[in-house]
Amino acid sequence: MKTIIDLLLAMVTAAAAVMMTSPVNGIGLPVARLTYIVSGAHLEWTGPGDRLRATESGEYVARNVAPARMAMRHDGVIYLAMPRLRHGVPFTLGAVEYDPCLSTIEPPVSPYPCAAAHRDSGTGTGNWTVVNVVDVHLDDGGVLWALDVGKVNLLENGAIRVVRPPMVFAFDTDTDEIVRAIDLSRATTEDSCLQSIVVDHSSTAGQFVYVSDAGLGNVIVYNVDCDSSFKVHVPVGPCGQRDVMYMAPVLANVLDMAAGRGTARYRRLYVTYLSSCDMIYVPVHVVDGSTVNLPTVNVGRKPCKMIVLGTDRGSVIYFRTDGDTREILSWDVNKLFRHENFRSVQRSRKSRIPLMVTTGFQGYQWSMESNYVDFLVGDIGCLGISTRIEPLHVHDEYPDDPCSNTVPMRCGRDPTTVKTIRPNRTKAAGRSTTIVNKRPAATIDAVEQAPRCRAVGAADHDEDVGNDTTFCRKT
Repeated sequence: MKTIIDLLLAMVTAAAAVMMTSPVNGIGLPVARLTYIVSGAHLEWTGPGDRLRATESGEYVARNVAPARMAMRHDGVIYLAMPRLRHGVPFTLGAVEYDPCLSTIEPPVSPYPCAAAHRDSGTGTGNWTVVNVVDVHLDDGGVLWALDVGKVNLLENGAIRVVRPPMVFAFDTDTDEIVRAIDLSRATTEDSCLQSIVVDHSSTAGQFVYVSDAGLGNVIVYNVDCDSSFKVHVPVGPCGQRDVMYMAPVLANVLDMAAGRGTARYRRLYVTYLSSCDMIYVPVHVVDGSTVNLPTVNVGRKPCKMIVLGTDRGSVIYFRTDGDTREILSWDVNKLFRHENFRSVQRSRKSRIPLMVTTGFQGYQWSMESNYVDFLVGDIGCLGISTRIEPLHVHDEYPDDPCSNTVPMRCGRDPTTVKTIRPNRTKAAGRSTTIVNKRPAATIDAVEQAPRCRAVGAADHDEDVGNDTTFCRKT
């Protein structure tokens, strides 16, 4: 009898070990083959008649619900940013729960954190309603950061409505509660165009929030612990123009012989515009509670236009080119910034374009693709766009030249030059190659009391405002 019991215990232990090491199955599929198809036609409503009432009143138009950005928890929960670019979007931040027993084809998207958080409660600076989320970021602690621009109907001429100043919301995804709300009004102007958000943790000074402001050509750096901020100017370069600004936080291997440690991993924030010539980075590993400016380092000329999709939270940046919109490429920042080091990762399906790549369920890299371009040009059916979310299938391929089908960018430089810009370099020809604001920016309001840190002064805004992008039309 004892032998039989020991045998059963051993079998149970072995089965448990297999369950822990093998992928979790969803509707009979391993995680590597798990695919979500999300549509604006399948939303979760609080009451049985809410959908009909919202449709009749015009508060819900399925074809105008278009997921644009996503974040994913380690347990499979997906958070979607659905910007209110046109009318008829009942909620702008949604969540898709993972259930291994249910189908992932058009699962219901529920309002996050709840439907009440998205209801219009009037205009004003004291309004904490979630108005228009354009980007989300999930940090390592399970906090979801949402960038809310504070105005709606951005693609409808004459219908843009400013509800309140732009804000950043932080949600505890374990409790679904707002743990922080940051007012960006004193770090922005009416010419600002906030596009993306990145949250990083410094080993010396805690947590920092980076918000791209393409309208003013700055990256807003907000110190969460000290409740202070400053701006880093992102130069366009000798050619190109200021339009969509992309950010990509990575860990780069740097030779650190001075410290006697050999190779060290330094945090960098790579930044570039869609129509600029150069790829640059900001050395964010040096930021601390007393930092009021940061330099920018020019990595080299881009061989073609690059649409940055995301990172693997390591040293790899995922992107696509303007010539082949369906192919996802990657570049390891530890290698030279040359097209020979661009790796072909995956090709999207016909009529879909990749929107982003992020780390998610069980550590997989997940890609998000859809017919989003059809939505932007108004060529979409009544059911709206179809968004596909699935693990990234990496292939060991190096294309001959991923930019061969694109028009080369004529920047007046030799291809792939490397140039380091010192932090204290002076302005040349009326443009700063490092930091535009010599003075510290204003402290940004936060909800909770922050610890005492170094004080900062009045805001300093860039006067050279570029052309507005599609999402940033002036009211």
